[in-house]
Amino acid sequence: IDARTGKRIWHFQTVHHDLWDFDLPVAPKLMTITKDGKRIPVVIQASKTGYLYVFDRRTGEPVWPIEERPVPASDVPGEQASPTQPIPTWPQPFARQTFTEADINPYLPEEDKQKLREGLRTWRNEGPFTPPSLVGSISMPGHNGGANWGNVAADPLKQRLFVVSRELPLLIKLNPNNRPEAAAAMPNGSANTNPYTSPVNFLLQSNGMVAMKPPFSFLTAYDMNTGEIMWRIPNGTISGLEEKGIIGDVGAQASRGGPVATASGLLFVGTATDRTFRARDAETGEVLWEYNLPAATEGVPAVYQVNGRQYVTIPVGGVGHFANGLGLGEPGESQYITFALPAGGSQ
Repeated sequence: IDARTGKRIWHFQTVHHDLWDFDLPVAPKLMTITKDGKRIPVVIQASKTGYLYVFDRRTGEPVWPIEERPVPASDVPGEQASPTQPIPTWPQPFARQTFTEADINPYLPEEDKQKLREGLRTWRNEGPFTPPSLVGSISMPGHNGGANWGNVAADPLKQRLFVVSRELPLLIKLNPNNRPEAAAAMPNGSANTNPYTSPVNFLLQSNGMVAMKPPFSFLTAYDMNTGEIMWRIPNGTISGLEEKGIIGDVGAQASRGGPVATASGLLFVGTATDRTFRARDAETGEVLWEYNLPAATEGVPAVYQVNGRQYVTIPVGGVGHFANGLGLGEPGESQYITFALPAGGSQ
C-alpha cells in the first residue's frame, strides 16, 4: 500500500481458499539483501505452514521462485478446495511439515502411542494442505504451529532472519451440524446446505505432551542474502523431563516466546516450559547467558536505552501456552522483569 495515497501497489495470496486458519499472524520483516550482485529491498513473510515468502517489496516479484503446486482435493460433499497452493522453492522450510507413525512422541504412555498409531492409519494425512475431512485430517504444522505471534526477528545490518517454530500437529475432524438454523446462518446458505463444526484438537496427550517427537520447538537462523539456513537448534526444553529420560534441550513445548536481535550480535529469546530467558550468539546460536525465571515468559522482549544504559524487559507470568498438564509447578507472580548492562560497562 502506498501510505501517502492508500493505493494498492501489489499483493500476494499465500493460501488459496483457506480451510485451515493459515492466516499470517507474524509481522513481515524488511531488509535489503544482495543477490547475484544486486541490492534488493525485500519483505519477508513467515507463515504457519513453515514456509518463508520473500518478495522484492517494490514490485511484489518473488526473490526466489514460488510455484503453484497441486495439493489434495477435498472429499467433503459440496466443498471445493483449491487445486493448487503457492509453494516457495527456497528458502527451505523452518518447521517440520509431516507427522507419521515414525514421528510419534516416544515419551508418551504406550496407550496414547497406540491410539495415535491407529488414528494415523485412518486419518487423511497428505501434507500441510490436507483438507479437513469427516474421517479427520492431520494438519502439520497446523494453525497453532509454524511461526505464530511475534516468532520472528530480523537483523537488517547483517541480513539475517531468526524464526522460532512451534512443532505442533493437530487433527481437523468435521462433524455434520444438521440444525436448519445453522444452515440458514451460513453465508450463501440454504435448506440444502450441510454445515459442519470442527472442534479444535491439538492432540495433546494424557501426560500433557504434544503428539510429535522432539524437538518441540526450533530456533532457525537464515542468511537472507543466500536463503541458506545458518543454524537450526532446539529452542529450550521442558523442565523436569530428566525423570522421563529426556536429557538436554529438546525444545520448549508450543513456544510463544518471540526472539529479538540486536546490532551487537545478540539474540534474546525466552521459553515458557523451562522458564528460562537466554542470550545467544546470533552467529552460532550458542547460549552466552541465561536466567531462570519464576514463571513462564511469552511475548517479545523489549530492548531499549535510557541515559546511555541498555535494558531488556520481558513479561513473566502463568504456566504457559499448552503447558498446564506438564507438571511444571506453581508459577510465581505475574510481573515484568528488566535486565540491564552494568553501568558504564561493556558486557
